[in-house]
Amino acid sequence: MGPDDHTKFIKNFPTVDLVSAGPALVTKEEISDILRTLLEISQKVFIERIKKEERRLSSILLVYLEHVDFFSKHNVDLVVCDHFNEACIEASITSKIPFIYTSVPLYSLDTSAPYINIDFLSFHNPSNKDVSFFERLKDKVINPIHFFIKARGFIKKSQQEKMALGLETTSNPAAKLKDAIKLFNTAFGFAPARPVGPLVELIGPIVPKTHPVLTDDLQQFLDSHQKVVYVAFGQHAVQATEELGLIMTSMLENMETGDIDGILWSVRDMEHLFPETLQTRSGQIYRIRELFGKKEGQDILFLEWAPQVAILHHPSTRLFLTHGGAGSVYEALYNGVPIVVYPFFGDQPAAAVIAEENGYGRRMKKNTD
Repeated sequence: MGPDDHTKFIKNFPTVDLVSAGPALVTKEEISDILRTLLEISQKVFIERIKKEERRLSSILLVYLEHVDFFSKHNVDLVVCDHFNEACIEASITSKIPFIYTSVPLYSLDTSAPYINIDFLSFHNPSNKDVSFFERLKDKVINPIHFFIKARGFIKKSQQEKMALGLETTSNPAAKLKDAIKLFNTAFGFAPARPVGPLVELIGPIVPKTHPVLTDDLQQFLDSHQKVVYVAFGQHAVQATEELGLIMTSMLENMETGDIDGILWSVRDMEHLFPETLQTRSGQIYRIRELFGKKEGQDILFLEWAPQVAILHHPSTRLFLTHGGAGSVYEALYNGVPIVVYPFFGDQPAAAVIAEENGYGRRMKKNTD
């Protein structure tokens, strides 16, 4: 059961039926807007974004009622709820049906430890290792106080909406998961080791058994190069033109020195965000926009869609510049390709830290010289 835009996720599973829960609560444009806000790192801007989300509360609660109705009509015995699907969790509790909680990051009360960060204001550092006292004070005390003062209106309205439906409100929503089996698509090494409860199972990393193959153009490009950098920042990450220019310039300069001989970039309708031209330290000027759409005789290839696993599997792919999403990290390591992580939001900053600590990647830090 899920929104209409989730149909693509089950196309390879013919025995699974998708029951529509209606249109997506958030459009593609709204996702981009939200993510741009998250990238600003400004707490003031973030709070303003939360206030705008109040209008979506009623829609979320409507989905909850649809779940309750579906469970009742179909005599559901067990439910599997995604980490982000609060409606599913609440409906399971209301219907007194056992549920399994699924997630990628190890964020739950029975995966916590004194040295582990699992709250959203501090999980950019996966643990307290090498984190200064003042940074911990900011993450654990100062920022939470500011957040709850500024967001109290939204929190109060959310609690009122839930109480009107007879739902239990709590200061710690994670407590509602205490009796649920929890499946995490990760493993120690991708997350810091810690003791876990008996209801926790680490089942990752999950890598697809089948995947799309290389197109003829991609096959020819990779076969004709030996040191290719593949760049992909996932489905939702949004870059600024300045960021794209900085990344592109650094790769062009590496091409000029011969450290790499090709660039593959999955751009996903981002052509308009790239700068028109770039100049490297050598004085060479590149007309970036003119490279889009060209496929033959190029050392730089921009793609609207990329068969990622197939690209990573090709021996010419020597480095993967990624946002740090779990799927991308797993696929890179499965194919033996080192990564450079340029994180944006969520668990990606922590993934960048862990990649560097464990030696299978490096991280690019934002807002630093």
